[in-house]
Amino acid sequence: MSRVSLKKHIKDILKEKDKSNAQRFIDAEKLTNAAFQAGKEASAEARAAQASGIVERDLRYSERDKASKEAAELIASALREFKSGSNEWRGSLNDTLNRAPSREEVNTEIRRLNAMYDDLKERADTGRGSGAGSRQMWGYVAAGIGLVMSIVMFFAWIATTAIAIYIALKGGNP
Repeated sequence: MSRVSLKKHIKDILKEKDKSNAQRFIDAEKLTNAAFQAGKEASAEARAAQASGIVERDLRYSERDKASKEAAELIASALREFKSGSNEWRGSLNDTLNRAPSREEVNTEIRRLNAMYDDLKERADTGRGSGAGSRQMWGYVAAGIGLVMSIVMFFAWIATTAIAIYIALKGGNP
C-alpha cells in the first residue's frame, strides 16, 4: 500500500465532492432553466388559450343572451295572446251572465208554472169525475141493448123451435 497521508486523502475526497457538487449544481441549474423556460412557454400557451377561450366564452354568452332575449319576446307575445283570449272569454261570459235571468225571475216563473200545473191537474181530476158518469151510462145502455137482444133472440129461438116441433108432429108441411 502506498502511503498517502490522511490529510491528502481527505483533500482528494473533498475535491471530488466539490467537483461532484459543482457538476450537480450546473445540472440542477440547467434543469431549472429548462423547467423555467417550459413553464414560460406553457404559461404563454395557457394565456393564448385563455384569450381564445375568453373570446369563445364571450361568443357563447352573446349567443345565449340573444336566445334568451328571443325567448323572452316569445313568452311576452304568448302572454299577450293569452290575455287577449282571456279577456275575450271573460267578455263572452259577462254577456252570457247579463242575458241570463236572475234567480228571482227564475223562481217567479217556476211558481207560475207550478200554479198552472196544479190548475190543469185539478181540471183533469174534475173532468175524469164528470166523464166517468157519462161513460158509465153508456156502459149501462150497451148492456141494456145487449140484454134486450138476448131476450129477443131467446124468444126467436123458442118460436123457431116450437114451429119446428109443430111441423114435425103434423107430418111435414106447415
